[in-house]
Amino acid sequence: MVLSTGWRCLRATGNAIRTVPTYASFSTSTVRLTKSSKPAAKGMSRTQQMTQQRAGFKNKGGVQEKPKAPYKPGERKKLRTTIILSNTNAPRIDAPFLDVENSLDENAVGAIFSLEDTDIDKLRTLDAFRRTQDWKFFHRPSTVLRYESLLVAEKLARISGEQVPERKSERHHGTFQRMVVYGPKGSGKSILMLQTMALALQRNWVVINIPNAHDLVIGHTEYELDTESGLWKQPVYTSQLLSKIGDANRAVLQDMTTNKAYKFGKIEIEAGSPIAKLIAIGAKDSTVSHECFMALLEQLERPESPPTLFTLDVLNEIMQFSEYRDPDFKLIHAHDLAIPNAFLAYLSGKRQFPKGLIMGATSGSGAPRCEALDLALAHEPLPNFSKLDQRVAPSMKRAERWPLGPMDTTEAKSLLEYCRHSGLLRIQGELSDEKVAQAYALSSDLPHEDSPWGDERSINSRSPAPVITDDSGFKDNDDDTTESSAAPAAAPSSEVAVPASPPQASSAGRRPTRRPGRHVVRAVAIDDDLGPLGPLGPLGGDSAEPSEPTTPQPLQEVLPPQPPVKEAAAAAPIPQQRKRDVLESIVLGEDEDSEAIRRSMGVRLPGIGPSAEGGASQKPVFEIHVGDPHKVGDLTTAHTVYNVRTKTTSKAFKVPEFSVERRYSDFLWLYKVLNSNNPGVVVPPPPEKQAVGRFDENFVETRRAALERMLNRICQHPILLQDSDLKLFLESEALNVDIKQREKQSPLPQESKGFLGFGGGFSTTSKFIETDDWFHDRRQYLDALELQLKNLLKAVDGVIKQRKDLSEAAADFSSSLHALSTVELSKSLSSPLDHLSLLQVRIKELHERQAQQDVLTIGITVDEYIRIISSIKLAFQQRQRAFYSCHAAESELVKRRTTFEKLQRQGKTQQDRLTQLSAEVADSERKLHQARVLFEDMGRLMRAELERFEREKVEDFKSAVETFLESSVEAQKELIELWESYLLQLDREEAEMGQIAREQGKKVEEQEQEQEQEQEEEEGQQMDTPVQRKVGEDEEED
Repeated sequence: MVLSTGWRCLRATGNAIRTVPTYASFSTSTVRLTKSSKPAAKGMSRTQQMTQQRAGFKNKGGVQEKPKAPYKPGERKKLRTTIILSNTNAPRIDAPFLDVENSLDENAVGAIFSLEDTDIDKLRTLDAFRRTQDWKFFHRPSTVLRYESLLVAEKLARISGEQVPERKSERHHGTFQRMVVYGPKGSGKSILMLQTMALALQRNWVVINIPNAHDLVIGHTEYELDTESGLWKQPVYTSQLLSKIGDANRAVLQDMTTNKAYKFGKIEIEAGSPIAKLIAIGAKDSTVSHECFMALLEQLERPESPPTLFTLDVLNEIMQFSEYRDPDFKLIHAHDLAIPNAFLAYLSGKRQFPKGLIMGATSGSGAPRCEALDLALAHEPLPNFSKLDQRVAPSMKRAERWPLGPMDTTEAKSLLEYCRHSGLLRIQGELSDEKVAQAYALSSDLPHEDSPWGDERSINSRSPAPVITDDSGFKDNDDDTTESSAAPAAAPSSEVAVPASPPQASSAGRRPTRRPGRHVVRAVAIDDDLGPLGPLGPLGGDSAEPSEPTTPQPLQEVLPPQPPVKEAAAAAPIPQQRKRDVLESIVLGEDEDSEAIRRSMGVRLPGIGPSAEGGASQKPVFEIHVGDPHKVGDLTTAHTVYNVRTKTTSKAFKVPEFSVERRYSDFLWLYKVLNSNNPGVVVPPPPEKQAVGRFDENFVETRRAALERMLNRICQHPILLQDSDLKLFLESEALNVDIKQREKQSPLPQESKGFLGFGGGFSTTSKFIETDDWFHDRRQYLDALELQLKNLLKAVDGVIKQRKDLSEAAADFSSSLHALSTVELSKSLSSPLDHLSLLQVRIKELHERQAQQDVLTIGITVDEYIRIISSIKLAFQQRQRAFYSCHAAESELVKRRTTFEKLQRQGKTQQDRLTQLSAEVADSERKLHQARVLFEDMGRLMRAELERFEREKVEDFKSAVETFLESSVEAQKELIELWESYLLQLDREEAEMGQIAREQGKKVEEQEQEQEQEQEEEEGQQMDTPVQRKVGEDEEED
């Protein structure tokens, strides 16, 4: 990446490319050479003169010189850390400046760009440059724009709200992102971070840079415990960091003010004060530097704050214990230091800026290796019972992983051209691609004829480009890129050797000693018909004649099913193209489950002949219903019979619609015979046997649904669909008779009892050890998945049991309410109680129905996949048997060959015996060849079957969960409607009772009025009678 690296990496000289040792006037090398070229004094040898100089005497007279003054405190470190960024003696090259516009230009990838003076000053303030980058050999700092630089520039533009083209590899959108750059030593991580800081400063971002985390953990700075946070703060280092932040971001921070007041001891900062004042206080007074730094981060988290770039180099250092110790003299973990803790809080997502980027970079230049970090970068979990640091993986969980490797030929050629124009390289003739390839090949420990920059790019020529994973970002492809494989312009420490001899002699040099370490074994597909067990002899393709070595061909690898991500994708030679083509995600089309795929895989298994492969192009449609379960037989022979109705468009059947009756043992026979006919195929299994309660209504319904799913799955399988025994099962009217006839013709192999009474085990003399990492990882994944599914099934059974308990409780509650309503004399109370009793009966039925729906939706799906995993394990056992058959055939072949050769050495004329043994050897070779072909075909088929299993698992569980949720929602809605109807009925009855009460009141009032009138009439009659008598008497007297 950095141009100056080319000088140090191209330090070798040769006839093809030579270097010109020019020295600047201020270079220490110039002074050294000047002293060494000084002539010796007369009468004194050069050795004597140097001895007297070291002893402190003058060359003449032997007078002792006055010793030089010792270095002042910090002066030696300043001289050691001084970085020279310009060499005025070097030729001036007018390269364009790196700015926002050209960093987004895709055509500018591989070009040289200089840094502007303003950016150089800010980057120097932030300590973005490193001494190992050798900037002093050029007129001004310049860099190569790599494709990774383009991706980072687009990321910055997208965060800033600019419109940039979308890429398939860019799936992590948002205004706040996190990334970790890693790669071998010299791959360009620090330079990529420098370019990111330069582009962020041009966009007026706030840039915070920790140039070397090593300075935070080596125990050379003051530290003290912060009682509020429990973290260890480093006041002096924080004060220096704030000073750099304030100087580099002065233009951005001058207009920002605080939104709250702060008080640090006696220092008070009012609300609305400039943030630059906050930084200045922390930079001046180290006692409050930690509080000021935390306040700065808090202010940058405000929504109106500008975007923030927080970078940290040498990430390895803060992923382990530091050199600091607590009062108990125990080592302090780097995560407990305040500044590393703040960075990791943003990297893990615990804290975030409204807009910004968190960028960390690992280092291979002397930094300690952290195995927990290596596993986290590779998305691998920590081993069980591991003593590795458990705090590393959570801090990396939400960060994108960016693997960075050496340059391609375009970028390296641009670098060498720039070095040539700068006077660092003297090249005879034109700088051609062949010379660049020679340099890269030698730097990668490759012979010249294996140059990775020929017609095709080699898998060793660069590390994998960033590949987005589904969960957490970029994932490494685990390509083994060593330090020597870095391209010249890859990064500050990349090393590219230049041929020290003509190209034809380059391959004769001695290769360096291979360093011990972790080497990734890369599997490359080759055109090999022999299989993994070696040559087959005369029948195996004329193995006696030496065959020409075949060139590895590109392999479109079948991606393994997720979630396991342990294995690496097989790398293949890719034609020369831009890195962006490699970076694009490979979108695999849907797997057409057809015989074409099977033929392309070269699978040849018993029971699948050419006639089966030449089927119709359109897959027939099957619709199978298993219903009408009914019990037949007496007490001793009782069993359940199911009606199997089939509708199909296949021409292999006599009629398109037919039905037969089958019992459970018939389904079990179908499962056994399909496994026997199709080794390596995952056959959908029937439900397990059950001795107790097999005639229970719920159990029969559950078994019926499982058998129906089994038959439909079998008919959807492109291989099992062609099996003749499936046709026999579906349409035979006398299945038992047909089965007996079939077994007479080709009896099933006798297997020991196991799952469902089939294939439980096999005898062998040696234990099978899986040598294929893919199958080993799949087996471990299936074991873990089976355990989790069993736990899930147990939880589902608990939920179903809870619903059944609720149903029983509702039934008891209903009966109690009904009994109470019968003894209650008041109708106004007995009627609501009776209605509530009926409501509880409805609720009981609802819980029972919901429990049955849970069984038939998610419960049956989980149970089915537990059984499918058992069926997959049977396929693994069949593959093991095929492996043992290969070894048995190979042992038999060796035995017969030994007998044949022994008989030949005896020299006896037993021609008949020799002819017989020769025929036996040929027969053994043929059997071995067949066994190897079967084993290889079975492996390929099982890979396709496991992919199909993963795809169907996702679809089935998604459908089951959706159905489970829909049924739960509908049940809750129905329950709400029941209670609402009950309340409405209560209101209606209450209104009716009120109406009746009002009518009765009116009748009572009318009766009372009538009684009052009658009483008044009677009283009037009683009062009128005496008066009338007196009047009558008076009239008589007159």
